[in-house]
Amino acid sequence: MSFTLLPRGNEAISINPVASDITIRLTAHGSDWYWAAFCIFAVTALAYIVSAAFVPRMERIFHYSSIGAAFFASLTYFTMASNLGSTGIQTEFSHYMGGGIRQIFYARYVGWFLVSPLLLTNILLFSGVAWPTILFTLSAQEIYVVSALIGSLVSSTYKWGYFTFGVVAWFLVMYHLIFVARVSAKEQGSDVYGHFLVMLCGISFIWTLYPISWGLSEGGNVISPDSEAAFYGVLDIATLPVICSYFVYASRKISVERLGLAFERGFKRPVAILPISEKQAAAESAAGGRHSAETAVNNETAARRLRFLHDFLRWTYFARLLREDNCIYIYRAAIRSRFATTKTIEHAVQLTGSSMQSYLQYRSLRSSILKLVGPDREKKTLDEDWSSSRDSPAPDAVSNAAGSAGVHATPIFSCDYILQKPDSPCQNSSQQIFIVGWDGPDDPANPRNFSIARKIMTTLIVGAIALVVGAASATDAAVLPQAAAEFHVSDVAESLATGIYLIGYAFGAVLAAPFSETLGRNIIYASTLVLFAIFIMGSALTPNIGGQIVLRFFAGFFGSTPLVCAGGSIADLWDQMEKTYAFPIYAMTGFGGPVLGPAIASYVAFGSLSNWRWAEWISLIVAGLVLASVLFLMPETFGPLILKWKAQEIRKLTGDDRYKAELEVTHRTFSMRMKVALVRPFIMATEPIIVLMALYITVLYIVQFTFLDGYTFIFKDVYGISQGLTNICFLGIYIGTLLPGFLIYPIYRITKNDFEKVQAQGRRDLDPEVRLWFGMLGGSISIPVSLLWMGWTDYTSVNIWSPLIASTLFGYGMLCIFLMVYMYVIDSYEIYAASALTLVTFMRYLLSGVMTVVGIPFYRNVGTHWTLTVMACISALLVPLPYVFYKWGNTIRSYSKHAAVKV
Repeated sequence: MSFTLLPRGNEAISINPVASDITIRLTAHGSDWYWAAFCIFAVTALAYIVSAAFVPRMERIFHYSSIGAAFFASLTYFTMASNLGSTGIQTEFSHYMGGGIRQIFYARYVGWFLVSPLLLTNILLFSGVAWPTILFTLSAQEIYVVSALIGSLVSSTYKWGYFTFGVVAWFLVMYHLIFVARVSAKEQGSDVYGHFLVMLCGISFIWTLYPISWGLSEGGNVISPDSEAAFYGVLDIATLPVICSYFVYASRKISVERLGLAFERGFKRPVAILPISEKQAAAESAAGGRHSAETAVNNETAARRLRFLHDFLRWTYFARLLREDNCIYIYRAAIRSRFATTKTIEHAVQLTGSSMQSYLQYRSLRSSILKLVGPDREKKTLDEDWSSSRDSPAPDAVSNAAGSAGVHATPIFSCDYILQKPDSPCQNSSQQIFIVGWDGPDDPANPRNFSIARKIMTTLIVGAIALVVGAASATDAAVLPQAAAEFHVSDVAESLATGIYLIGYAFGAVLAAPFSETLGRNIIYASTLVLFAIFIMGSALTPNIGGQIVLRFFAGFFGSTPLVCAGGSIADLWDQMEKTYAFPIYAMTGFGGPVLGPAIASYVAFGSLSNWRWAEWISLIVAGLVLASVLFLMPETFGPLILKWKAQEIRKLTGDDRYKAELEVTHRTFSMRMKVALVRPFIMATEPIIVLMALYITVLYIVQFTFLDGYTFIFKDVYGISQGLTNICFLGIYIGTLLPGFLIYPIYRITKNDFEKVQAQGRRDLDPEVRLWFGMLGGSISIPVSLLWMGWTDYTSVNIWSPLIASTLFGYGMLCIFLMVYMYVIDSYEIYAASALTLVTFMRYLLSGVMTVVGIPFYRNVGTHWTLTVMACISALLVPLPYVFYKWGNTIRSYSKHAAVKV
């Protein structure tokens, strides 16, 4: 008797069937191959993303194009694996199955149309050929793809005419690669030439087989669609993951400066100038004043429209998203006299700065700078010709404001300190770097000076992100029987969908912090939410358990951002005293996700929607709404990044390159941050505070996530209620998580009194032990009490409200312990708090993910009474922990190399 843990479950063919008259069609075997290829391309894309992170931003041109190609290929193969993107075409020949209507995947050609130009551009840029040659070669390649597509959709013999067009275009591509690009690569040097020859040999051989494959499949109907899938799939895999991966490796060995592809930040020259020609200007001058006046009015109108377009793009998110790489240059209209009666519209302002800057933040920064620079400088910057303004000396007003080299030795803008650089070449003779700081304690650009309403809104948005990714972790558990039945697996095997999601959480949390400390908070929240939504959508569409597990892992991986970045966002906005009520606001919002998820998905499996996959679709819809709030409502809160924007604005408006942000001179690269993020958390695994706190919260999370399986045994089996109503019972825990809100005010008063004592002693920082009050005010003792209460009143003879009230007490204790652990660790380890929280997060989600799979057999074999008793006894051992740390916490921290100690 054979046993398989993950039996076959690919039902894409039956879920997305083709028309009944299509007799030559893809089978489940071909779909399986497409799914395997999709996984290869998706992993390749992620590998390219990780590889790009270790390359300087201005040298990622080949990485970015390779990432795009891999993602387009993943999308293409996902479509074909799902049996979508195809149509039926009558075959010309009857070699296979006697002819008939054959299934043609036009999605394949759409993918080639998008992928092949990226790969070809990479190779041609690497060889150093001229841009006209690149454009011509790309045009020939697109002609080849389009000809093959049209030919495959033609049923008559005329398809071979399109095949001929395609083959001629293919010969042109090969000619330019072999005879033009090869010669150019040889001139670049022996190392470039060697790498190019390797790629050329592989590409030439592989791409020669594509016309042959077309002739055997869509053209001649010689092989089946399954064999066609294998033939094309092998060629595509050999082209993208193999050849392209070698290309990425080779591009890292050759500097982009050698290839003439070095990009620099900042504006170098106008990309496009729209002058009125001298001939036209002379004609206008001869036409008289009326014509000239009309021209001036038209120019003024065009200038206003261009200014509006510039401001709109500058303040919208999508333009700002690309500004980090300085790849959008929009020239604002300015009217400049060229002859006596005519003017020229010139575009001379670049969208500088960094990504994700909101309108209010930008206006605040720029207005504060212009108060010192003066409005004349802004007008000069906007209206003058860029090249002349770069070459000519600055006006007196600007010189007086900015401090020209050798005249002003001190900055006029608020700076934290002046950094001397005697041995480095500087543009200013003073050889100083002015480190830009906030304009005093009330600087409106400082996130801590945002209005209370704006800070609360931002905190709630961060909590909403945590809510949606937390809910997605539990929605699958709510429809576990239906999913297991469709995939023909056991409930234990299907519970892997939840467990692997939590394990993805654990590994994603390790990598999220370095990204947020390099790129800022918002871009990480937005980008990871997009990727999270993509993988949730894939999980909703997956035809088998294997695909669901893989996609759920990556959904958890990219959904882990708020686990480590939320603490940083809250620290950006609130000071030590304010965090006493700000952090509970975030926690009460975000902590409800894992218990609201089952309630949200409680009736989708057998209600009006009647499909368990709607549990994933609901998560996707909510994620889209939260993503919209991030894009349009959430400001950037990472202070060092905002100061970087400020320094860039100062340099742009004054021309003084001495003004720098601390983020620009610390030279902490992303690779350095990544090394710290991967190593330091595990070095801190010997810290007793971290180990005990991590153990405490891990026990609670194990209890919570095993409840996802255990509630079936606790409520459904005992009280005979429906599956949907069983999931509604999770609302008892959610109500409990709201109860700590009543502790905020008294704990705030305690914290305020403690802070006044600290100030009286001449110290500035709160004692971390004040954060333990959430655990001491009933939080720690409520966990074992609630579990024993729930376990030993779980009888048919006892009203169902008894275990429900116990679950409310459990929710109260769980949120109290969460607040205590996070706030105590943050205040205890200060600058090392990110690493400490990373370890805590990694431990609790990794162990919770493993134990989730054990939950069903544990409850089934041991029983609800003793299962909850065992968990209560373990949590009872940790009850004294907050009291012990409150009494001897400072002494324990004195033995630590990383913790802060009260002097």
